[in-house]
Amino acid sequence: MSISSQAMTIVERRESSTRPISSVATNQLVMQDGNMANDANSLRQGIVEEINFNKHTVRIRDQVFNFDLKQIRVFSSGQVSTIKLIVKGSKIGFLLNPLDKTAKKIAVMYLY
Repeated sequence: MSISSQAMTIVERRESSTRPISSVATNQLVMQDGNMANDANSLRQGIVEEINFNKHTVRIRDQVFNFDLKQIRVFSSGQVSTIKLIVKGSKIGFLLNPLDKTAKKIAVMYLY
């Protein structure tokens, strides 16, 4: 198989494996290989500007996100941790809940 036919096979596989775009309007759509892709499942990073455990909110980059104390998964140094370790000024990575239609609910946090 020549290099060009191998490349064509890879492109055909990639095009056949594309998923439909989510209808969530608040998720950012980006161009990827000429196709629109949803970045809802990408790891986002930021510094906690404010966290309110009573209201279940956290502000990162001037955006307010929600979390559920019973459902959120928190990790630190590769180990399961607790959300109580997240304080103002903490550097975190986070994943949004893909089932949340508002795209503002955090499902997973990584404390760096």
